[in-house]
Amino acid sequence: MSLSWRRTAPPLLLCVLVFSSLLYLSFCPDDYYIYQQYARNLNQTGLPAFNSGEPSYGFTSPLWLGLLGLGFQPGHIHFFPKLLSFLLYAAAAWIFWLFSSRRFGFSAGIMGLLLMFLNPWVWRWSLSGMETTAALLCAVLFLYAWTENKTWLWLPLGLLPLLRPELLAWTLAGAGLLAWRKQPARALLCVLPAAAWFVAARLIFGQWFPNTAHAKAAGFSLEAAWNALEKTVLTLQPVDIAALVLALWALAVSRRLEKPWRDMLFFCLILVLLFAAQGVKVHTRYLVPLFPLTVALFLATTRQYPRLRRGLVAASILVSLIQAAIWVYPATRDYIQSEKRVNLYIGRWLKQNTSRNARVFLWDIGAIAFESRRRIIDLNGLVDSSIFHRNEPFPQIVARQIKEADPQIPFYFVDVDYKQRRAEGAVPGTKTEFLFSRPFYHMFIFQKGPLYYSVYRLTKKTDKVEELSSSEK
Repeated sequence: MSLSWRRTAPPLLLCVLVFSSLLYLSFCPDDYYIYQQYARNLNQTGLPAFNSGEPSYGFTSPLWLGLLGLGFQPGHIHFFPKLLSFLLYAAAAWIFWLFSSRRFGFSAGIMGLLLMFLNPWVWRWSLSGMETTAALLCAVLFLYAWTENKTWLWLPLGLLPLLRPELLAWTLAGAGLLAWRKQPARALLCVLPAAAWFVAARLIFGQWFPNTAHAKAAGFSLEAAWNALEKTVLTLQPVDIAALVLALWALAVSRRLEKPWRDMLFFCLILVLLFAAQGVKVHTRYLVPLFPLTVALFLATTRQYPRLRRGLVAASILVSLIQAAIWVYPATRDYIQSEKRVNLYIGRWLKQNTSRNARVFLWDIGAIAFESRRRIIDLNGLVDSSIFHRNEPFPQIVARQIKEADPQIPFYFVDVDYKQRRAEGAVPGTKTEFLFSRPFYHMFIFQKGPLYYSVYRLTKKTDKVEELSSSEK
């Protein structure tokens, strides 16, 4: 292979892979609007609040929220988050190339780039405006620093839990390994950023962990653990599964897995087992930080088997491209269209047709809240964890909130279900007036039928009305 080709091929490939992320530029998941709602209030009032003036810990990443708050532009709300995502994604690709090519050679570096950035889930979340690309970059830096034993290892390892709370497992595990290997100063540096934020969160919100923790984790049960493991395995690509199987085989049978790759296997397994133990409803973006580790582990474990490596690389890339073409991109395109026709529309309708003091019950709080600018009562408890009761049906939660509120406050409810009009007449002591409903296609990748977003006006029944109703019965 000529020297000029070695110099020109990587930059060209990097440009193609990075700019192909523009296919997903319009993808703005509902959680993205949750960040935007918090960022707008943080920018305007200095408070991390979803409902203006009411600080709440309903966001996942304090570091990402801080960046979005600093760069929030009311006239061009999508510009800064998308630009920041693009730059971080490009940095992750470039650093991963430098690492893999130096560690495993030129050809393996090219394979690693293709495996990593043609992964349909990495691709899908590349320009989502979420914390995912920042977590991806941080994971790449962590992989690089750990395997090369860099002095600045504490930086990515310390920042990871500020981007994704479950990555605290990596920080604690990494600090524990460093302490075990008689490096207590480095171990302490790794936990300081997260420790500082936990203290700040306790002082600001009165809690250590975000409300997303109880909303996403069902707690341990065999069924929840199985569901978490099943979703994780379905999200992994062939190369990721091959990496884990080969690494376990090398560790248990041939005993030839080098120390940095034993560590990487340990970090991979600890995250997967954490999801299972907590019964986490695994979304594809949760696993994006895992993929740099599994791809590097694959390159390490197949170093002595070039034919096997090439075959698995070709198979995995083919599977990734088929998934992207048949499922991921079409479903994402449907999501983008549905988000405009449903959530953004409902938010604007509420803004135009309800009074400023109206309160809205929501399951998906992002886009509707951002557009409507109304006070939100989140049934998942992200804004107020005291509202969320896992074993209590939603009609009772709604009824209790209305009963305790000022009777002059108008209430609305946007229900989400596969059945239309599910909530009609379901809330005790409350009249549910159905207003309209809109179908949302591909809220989830493998969703078969539409989810219906149904809008209701809620009115507390007076004692007189209740007496008449009981006499009629």
